[in-house]
Amino acid sequence: MLLDDNELFIFDWDGTLATSGALIRVSKMLKARYKLGYILKHKERYRVRSVNDLVIKEETGKLVSTIYALYAKLSMVRLKPGSEEILKLLKENKKKVCIFSDSNTTRLMAETRSTNVVKYADFILSADSINRYKPDPSGILLIMDKYRMKKDKAVYVGDMASDVYASRFAGVKACIVADGLDPIQLIKDAKPDYLFSSTEKMLDNLRRKKAKKASRRR
Repeated sequence: MLLDDNELFIFDWDGTLATSGALIRVSKMLKARYKLGYILKHKERYRVRSVNDLVIKEETGKLVSTIYALYAKLSMVRLKPGSEEILKLLKENKKKVCIFSDSNTTRLMAETRSTNVVKYADFILSADSINRYKPDPSGILLIMDKYRMKKDKAVYVGDMASDVYASRFAGVKACIVADGLDPIQLIKDAKPDYLFSSTEKMLDNLRRKKAKKASRRR
């Protein structure tokens, strides 16, 4: 279902494909926009009707980029087990792979380069670069518009309940790997379309689908 039914896979970064440091975890815990009560109370502000007026800001200057590149090398940010295999499998199946994250633009680019994720990603977008942060669905909608993708062929992969609502506001399916920042019960309450206990379990699901396809062709 996950592999067969979707052509565009948009991934969150922190806690989804990559590990998250303590600073990121604390930052997300303190921000109201990630809390379900806040999201449900402010649903109206997330009704995006057009992304035509959005302008993507470039990365910051060379000095800042160099500092973040050094930070990415020295930090403990690593891909979670199974993440690279997931991206590779999706590309082998000719799926579009994108990243949309609330991470700072320069940090996101530095970390995706240092972990070699850039070779799998068709497009990487930071919410910071368009000044629209999740659960605002603008980034997801912008990516869909870029690839002229129908909503029923797209899925957003995250690790938090707020990612479910970002997906829902965009009208796409939500896939959650529950080994990230939010407890699993909170995620279950948000009712994602796909739920996996880890990136490795998501990889297992994708591999089974691929194996079934291969056996049918014999």
